[in-house]
Amino acid sequence: MGEEKQINGLVEGKPSVPSGSKRLERVRRKVKSEEFKEFLAAKGEELGLPKGGWTYVMEKWKTPEGRVTKRHYWWHKETDKAFYHLRRSDEQETA
Repeated sequence: MGEEKQINGLVEGKPSVPSGSKRLERVRRKVKSEEFKEFLAAKGEELGLPKGGWTYVMEKWKTPEGRVTKRHYWWHKETDKAFYHLRRSDEQETA
């Protein structure tokens, strides 16, 4: 990390997971984050982003070493655009 281009504190794309990891779970829900809604209002038009249709996604992955890691991001199905916070994507727990 560190090479990501940040826009108003968010990074475009989905957080990476180690190669060979297997997804254990994916939960999608309505976007509740006021910060993300404000980001869309401030930068959405400039970046060509749709105003609606965004989903908050949380995934759990198991690495080849057996560690379980989470990644969180906002995703738009129709455009396949995604954004995340570096601090949120670094959350990890041990299986």
